[in-house]
Amino acid sequence: MTCREAHILPPDQRVALTVFLAEHAARHRGVTIPDGERGAQLAHLVRGGCTLSPDAYLFTVIDRAVAVEASRLPKR
Repeated sequence: MTCREAHILPPDQRVALTVFLAEHAARHRGVTIPDGERGAQLAHLVRGGCTLSPDAYLFTVIDRAVAVEASRLPKR
């Protein structure tokens, strides 16, 4: 699913999908997605990535955002 396709989804479904994909990417990288400031920063990175590349796959954008922030995220 691309960012453009995800944007068409109703907001609650889009959030659920994004959270699911973010948790999957975080597990793969050995980190957790915290609530609060760090989680919000990750969301801003994903939003920016999807704005710049709306035809990019949503999981790829999320995974790259998690990879960039991995050193600052709590470890599993």
